[in-house]
Amino acid sequence: MVWGKDIEPMVPGSLSFGWGEKRNWNWTKIFGADVGQVQGLLPCCLELVERISLFSVEHRPDMIQWRWSADGHFSIKSTYSALTDGGTRDARASYIWKLKIPLKVKVFSWLVLKKRMLTRDTLVKRGWLDDSICVLCGSGEESVDHLFTRCVFCKFILVSGVDDIQANDLENDVNLVWDRWRDRKDHPKKRTRLTDLVGC
Repeated sequence: MVWGKDIEPMVPGSLSFGWGEKRNWNWTKIFGADVGQVQGLLPCCLELVERISLFSVEHRPDMIQWRWSADGHFSIKSTYSALTDGGTRDARASYIWKLKIPLKVKVFSWLVLKKRMLTRDTLVKRGWLDDSICVLCGSGEESVDHLFTRCVFCKFILVSGVDDIQANDLENDVNLVWDRWRDRKDHPKKRTRLTDLVGC
């Protein structure tokens, strides 16, 4: 059994190529002696040798492919993308650059969503500060999530400054708040006015 699949035995000790050629494994080169003569070879090793001997390979040239590009060809752009984004794109962060807001607000929002702001917890990790307690509320560690979702001062500013947001609407994660904001922006709810209710 190899990787959870049973392999049917072919011709013991042979390696099959795509054009019907048979090649024998040279176990003497690998073990210094014939497999049958090697003393102390564990049964699991003997089973592995048997299974390797049954391995079938297509006789064709190898192809080199670059895994971080769609066409399989190497490019500096694909390398840069793989190194900066870890090979993945964040749709939230990409959306920021399409907004019609000042560039400094875009950069700030991007840093918040990527959680790369120089908050006190980050500064402590870098050895620049000794204390990571939030300077605004003093009740928790100052992180991006704390500053923009849990800190009572920031909650007050958000709730009083943005229409249709309640304190309990704020999640514990900046990305969840962003998703909720985008959902409200893309699918605005119809507001019910008192005159609409009276008219019924």
